[in-house]
Amino acid sequence: MFIGGYLFGVLLLWIYCDVVGRIVNDKKKTYDTPSVFARNLLVRGITFINFHARIKVQVKGKEKIPGGTFLLVANHKSKFDPMIITSLYGKKDIAFLTKQENMKIPLGGRLMHRCCFLPLDRSDKLQSLG
Repeated sequence: MFIGGYLFGVLLLWIYCDVVGRIVNDKKKTYDTPSVFARNLLVRGITFINFHARIKVQVKGKEKIPGGTFLLVANHKSKFDPMIITSLYGKKDIAFLTKQENMKIPLGGRLMHRCCFLPLDRSDKLQSLG
């Protein structure tokens, strides 16, 4: 019964986040500034996933992260690098490069779009250069 209630709660949270994501984001529009609300929702969602997956992170070199707006490109030692970085530094104004397919993720794609993540078409060699 506890597991069923927990799964029902997670489902309700997913539906809530999806509805809110649709309200704050128009996928056809390009945004100049990231939404603080969408970034907060994305960070909280990723933190929720990390907590329940029991992911523990050790950070070295945190003092090297600059203040203000900056572009961060993960070296992908794992596929979860951007998620971990987003959960750790979500309050900073970080812009990410991401593959275009990630923008099709049902809830995360809308939030990434509203947070002004930069999608790249990896099949287009010219766009991949910069």
